[in-house]
Amino acid sequence: NSRLEVTIDDLRLYGGTGKGIVRAGPAAKGLTVGGNVTIGKVAIQPLLKDAAGFETLAGQGDIQLAVSGAGGSQQAITRSLRGNANLKFENGAIVGWNLAKILRGLGQGQFSGLDAVQSETTDFSELAATFKINAGNAVTDDLQMISPLLRVGGQGRIGIGQRDLDLALKPKLVSSLAGQGGSMNA
Repeated sequence: NSRLEVTIDDLRLYGGTGKGIVRAGPAAKGLTVGGNVTIGKVAIQPLLKDAAGFETLAGQGDIQLAVSGAGGSQQAITRSLRGNANLKFENGAIVGWNLAKILRGLGQGQFSGLDAVQSETTDFSELAATFKINAGNAVTDDLQMISPLLRVGGQGRIGIGQRDLDLALKPKLVSSLAGQGGSMNA
């Protein structure tokens, strides 16, 4: 019936640094866990690969996470998570798709090449979102990606406990190649 609290003042992982507090203790049926962690300039692709088996995003990012959950199993804990998260990835890529190539193909009436190919990428200067987390569901209404050819806005839900995704993305083609530093409305 004890509680553990660890304060991390100098965390170094995946090329980035962080700090925060992580807590664990007894719950009515199992364990309660939580934390408040800030990580900066972390290499996103190896972090997501190791944490979730997800290799589609590359780049460097800042993550702020304040969550807690309780349960008798990992699945029960992830389905009970609540809190919030802020993500901002910079100078990265969506791995598996070359959106410029896909758009050129669609412009020529070709509907092939829509499958993920590990050697293809779409660069972005920024990918950011804030999430409210409740009952293991991370909900956002401000997802945005800025890339040379595309601006993407989005909203939806990531089911952390359910391991599913329900996002509506609204892509907007850029009328000029003004570069990655353009606004969302370019």
